[in-house]
Amino acid sequence: ADMGDGKIAAGTGNGGKLLLVEGAGRGSVLWDFDATEVKSIVRLKPAKGARAALVCAVDNFKPLPSVTVSKPSFSSLTEAKTPSSSGPGSPGGEGKVAAVFDDGGMRVLWEDKTTHVTFMQARGDSGVTFGDGEKGRIFEVDLEGNYAILMDVDERQVLTFCMDCRRPSSARPTRRPSTG
Repeated sequence: ADMGDGKIAAGTGNGGKLLLVEGAGRGSVLWDFDATEVKSIVRLKPAKGARAALVCAVDNFKPLPSVTVSKPSFSSLTEAKTPSSSGPGSPGGEGKVAAVFDDGGMRVLWEDKTTHVTFMQARGDSGVTFGDGEKGRIFEVDLEGNYAILMDVDERQVLTFCMDCRRPSSARPTRRPSTG
């Protein structure tokens, strides 16, 4: 997120830290979430003297089990096996949306121990919209922690969306030049 004056807020994918990068080789940790990743960051500047904040999508994933690979044998290829219920699937993520305020405080706005956050974008000056990675929902939450489910899709993950895009009916079609 662009902080102005050449400063950038960035999240780490190893340790879940929110950083303020002030220039080449200069930076500081604004908040350590002790998580797997800080995935998205949105800068909100509400009007009327309210505190500005960096809103972060923070995910924490369970460690993946170790996998043992062995050379297959003829008997292992011909034996009938019952499928295991612990096959590949969900990474077991936990997610939260948190606001780190300019005065140094932090507030968790939304949290779910059964899903992770996949995508987030600003919704006006005082809130964000975000998608989850297990239940196929799009939420909105404000800086006070008031949230609502905006959409619940049939698919398991909401990977991306655009809540402020123009509707297709209002967009002008692009015409190809005739070649004939």
